[in-house]
Amino acid sequence: MKTSSGLLLGVLFTLVVVIIAVVIYFNTRPEEQPQTSNDPSPGPSPTLPTISDLIIAQTFSPDGNESYTIEPYTIEPYTTEDIVDLSKNVNFTLTWKNGSGFEESGVTKIQVYHIVDDVVNVLRNIDASTSNFAESSVSISGLNKDETAADETTGPYSFVGNNFFKIVAVMPTGTADVTLYDGVSTKTRAADLGGSDGKLITDDDLVGTIDMTNPVTITFTPRLDNTEGQSFGKSISNKRYDFFYYTKQSNGEKKSVFENVRLVPNDKDGIKFKLEKSGPIISGFLKGINILQPGLDLETATLGYELTQIGKQDYINVFEFNNDSSSSPIIVHISESKESNNKKGHDKVIMLKQIIANKDYYLFGDHFDLLGSKNNEDDFFKRNIYIKEST
Repeated sequence: MKTSSGLLLGVLFTLVVVIIAVVIYFNTRPEEQPQTSNDPSPGPSPTLPTISDLIIAQTFSPDGNESYTIEPYTIEPYTTEDIVDLSKNVNFTLTWKNGSGFEESGVTKIQVYHIVDDVVNVLRNIDASTSNFAESSVSISGLNKDETAADETTGPYSFVGNNFFKIVAVMPTGTADVTLYDGVSTKTRAADLGGSDGKLITDDDLVGTIDMTNPVTITFTPRLDNTEGQSFGKSISNKRYDFFYYTKQSNGEKKSVFENVRLVPNDKDGIKFKLEKSGPIISGFLKGINILQPGLDLETATLGYELTQIGKQDYINVFEFNNDSSSSPIIVHISESKESNNKKGHDKVIMLKQIIANKDYYLFGDHFDLLGSKNNEDDFFKRNIYIKEST
């Protein structure tokens, strides 16, 4: 009996110690501070910067020097030093339009690199605008004697070879820089996707500037690919999805684009797709139709069609799903969106575009359009298409 009483007292003593310890802990621990509006919160990931409407103009200008060691009938008509000096008669002007994401992600500067084959890779400009929707123009010419490039190290160099350019958005410390355009990556690009962006300059081109009387300019428009390294598309092949977009980047209204549409792969890389719809009323592939409009208003002309794209003045290009064998399905390029990490309850966020006349027309919610046509963040953000597997 004594033993039982002792055991009971021991248990009671232990309970009292535990209770006292708990009371002391809750009375002495620091109070949690309520979160204020100044406290950092994760929030949505910032939109990454992009550019559009990139144009590169190449100009050969008359030479201003008096003489060179050029003897047209000798085995070696000009020296390496001559070629480097004559490179100053070449100018490349790059112009483009910024999209959204520059200010949101805190871009600190834009770096423009000039690459000549595998020989030269030099930073040439850091002065382009970092504002959303700003228009930028960067000029890159051959360097004069005693002149250095933007890296403050590289002196005059030869422009002979395939000339490429790379545009990089420098991000805040701790965030990876964003490549806005990389001409070098197009070296092996297929011809039907635009081919290589490299612009070949030869010794003869430079020597020709000696007798030139007027500048000669050639302008070209590189395609801005956003599908580099995409294996993403393979994960969505042959699945059926419902497509949505949001009218605003924050607190926007959710709107439907397509329902129950299968992504039919059209290449081995998971980039090109046809869109197929199956249903009791509408079925077939998405196809483009040109509607002539002799005085026909837009609302009437596009009535009943899935998507509308305004084309040239004399027609409206509309899109519908049909089984008409006389027309071909449109081919779209799909990549994973890097502008929105918030899936908002959907399976994936994608960007979908057509390539028409070597230009990228993105699906902006309910229509296809050029990137440069958008002038505010909300309109620009509509190219983020949210998809959820159909039930």
